[in-house]
Amino acid sequence: MSDNPEGHFLGWYRSVRQCGPTEIATETRRRFNRAALRGFLASDDASVVLAATRCLGLIGLSSDAYSLVALLGHKGPEVAAAAENALWTIWMRGPSERAQSQLAEAIGRVRNEAWPRAIQTLRRLLREEPEFAEAHHQLALCLHSSGDLYGAKEEYAQTARLNPLHFAAIAGHGHLCVELEDYEGALRAYREALRLHPRQAELRELVPRLEVFVQQRVVA
Repeated sequence: MSDNPEGHFLGWYRSVRQCGPTEIATETRRRFNRAALRGFLASDDASVVLAATRCLGLIGLSSDAYSLVALLGHKGPEVAAAAENALWTIWMRGPSERAQSQLAEAIGRVRNEAWPRAIQTLRRLLREEPEFAEAHHQLALCLHSSGDLYGAKEEYAQTARLNPLHFAAIAGHGHLCVELEDYEGALRAYREALRLHPRQAELRELVPRLEVFVQQRVVA
């Protein structure tokens, strides 16, 4: 087994992948550390990369996000999708069970477009956990959707300050800049979001058009 660690890892993963996430996470922690999983991300075998990505999403910390962001442009779309899912799993994982529960409660209200109640829950959560980046992002989405553009702008910026890899918050800030007619700011945000996550098809189509629009404004 020591002569073929990737083969050993892949064989193990195939034996547990039908289990639930909690059981896979437990078994992953028992057999592999995060450094080993990050090492498997560099494999030439896409199956190994895919398995390691999924496992790292289950047990990873925010410091592992840098390795996962590097996979968002992977030539294999399944690997790229798994990396994005792993990132969201890590980012949604709160600093405590209470924080994670409050975030889940707020997201449920967001899905029901109950903006005032979601905002109330998120502000309460952020009083207790002011460094929880995803709570700031969800608050930005709520404020944006409810029309508080400047409040949303502040929360998008706070999210990016706490988590510079948060491509969704950066793209959201770009959308907000468009609404505020700050097209240069929007273009900067979109370019950064695409640098982090080059598979965002909407932004890949939007950026060239916005570049032309900004250039025409400059010339005019």
